[in-house]
Amino acid sequence: MKKYHCQNFWCYFLATVVLLLSFSLHAQKLTLATTDWCPYTCQEMTSQGDVTTYIKSLLAKHNVDLKVLFLPWARAIQEAKIGNVDGVLTGVKSEAPFLHFTSTATSYYQSCFFALTKTKDKLQFNHINKAVIGIISEHSYGQQIDRFIANDTENRYLEVHGSEPLKRLGRLLELKRIDYFIEEINVAHYTLNDKFTPVICGEQNPFYLGLTMKKPAHANILKLLNEEIQRTPMTLRANVKPSL
Repeated sequence: MKKYHCQNFWCYFLATVVLLLSFSLHAQKLTLATTDWCPYTCQEMTSQGDVTTYIKSLLAKHNVDLKVLFLPWARAIQEAKIGNVDGVLTGVKSEAPFLHFTSTATSYYQSCFFALTKTKDKLQFNHINKAVIGIISEHSYGQQIDRFIANDTENRYLEVHGSEPLKRLGRLLELKRIDYFIEEINVAHYTLNDKFTPVICGEQNPFYLGLTMKKPAHANILKLLNEEIQRTPMTLRANVKPSL
């Protein structure tokens, strides 16, 4: 029987093709923690929110399968810190300094003080004094408002923890247990159905995706995301109210 032997070049070429095909058949898995921050990340939506849809679409181009785990925000950060997840879907350095974030922002957010009043008159930061202000534990509201909170000696802050913190802040405001709460403007409009009025808004701030870098693939995924976000920026859905 006649035997056939492939030449070295073609042997290596075919072996490489087979290897690449085998890799393409097995998508990389990435698990990121987040919290309910509708419409950006939202457990009740089939799409799991605008950011989830956007990042999934970018990663799918590179055969990376994203799983999103919804948790209270403080626990989401802790799960990333101990390595139970690969990172967080949305965040900033001040919330999780141990993570490595994309150098390109996923999108931008704007936090505001909300009140029961229906007036459209806007206040200044120095108008708020001797008030009780509701905030969410371990949450960053952007540099301007975070600085205000850190340096504030005129007001008292009530931190809420656990699930559905924004709805709880809304109830506390209705019961007049607090005078204001702080939240991102699109999140408050979406979650609380325009029940409360933004009276002071901070600057717009970027948010990012952060990874633990505990897996060899993480560095390459961050690089790919930076390139993809620059190439195809995220846009919010048309029915989300624009920032003030």
